[in-house]
Amino acid sequence: LFPEAHAAMAEIQLYYDWDWDGAEASFRRALQLNPNLEFAHGHYAWLHQLLGRADASIEHMTRAQQIAPVTPIFTAWLGWLYWGADQPDRAIAEARRALEVNPDFPWGLYVLGGAYAAKERFDEALATYERLATINPRLGNWGLGFTYAQMGRPDDAREAAGRLAADPGQKDLLVLGLMHAMLGERDEAIRWLDTAYREHVDWFPFVATRAGYDHFVGLALDSLSTDPRY
Repeated sequence: LFPEAHAAMAEIQLYYDWDWDGAEASFRRALQLNPNLEFAHGHYAWLHQLLGRADASIEHMTRAQQIAPVTPIFTAWLGWLYWGADQPDRAIAEARRALEVNPDFPWGLYVLGGAYAAKERFDEALATYERLATINPRLGNWGLGFTYAQMGRPDDAREAAGRLAADPGQKDLLVLGLMHAMLGERDEAIRWLDTAYREHVDWFPFVATRAGYDHFVGLALDSLSTDPRY
């Protein structure tokens, strides 16, 4: 009788239990009870993405955006899905739409900078991430570190990584592993990724399955693909 409870259970099963079958059943039940529950659509989209169902992922995220057009997270997430699907122009368009709602929305800026980097528009990517760093230093350093690594500026990338490593949050464990992988520093990359796995970082399965998360993840994992520890 309470669709929100089923949706909350689905998020726990998806991000913390890593119980994909259970999450799917809970999302379906939530949406059966309330087809207009935007957060259920938005998070169900990420489950579809994780399981390799790109079209269904876009469909559910678009539905969340339609239900809650003034909630910028769904528009930013839709942009992230397009970024991961190697459609950076569509990612840029959706990120800008999110920023029309809230010009300082951190995830909108993060996706926008990443999509610029995917198109090798590095000046715009760095400017976006420098701005983001004034709003959300952690996300800003993620973007700066990844972009500098992609550009072949290892010293600048290591500087951003060092700021994160000085006081790492849980997701930083995963990000630092990816950042060091992009820099070709495999021992450090494996050390951070192993820690992220042991700490049960909620995003870890998306990286482990290469679920089209974004092009930064792709570049990082390409550099680890021949390492038997990975």
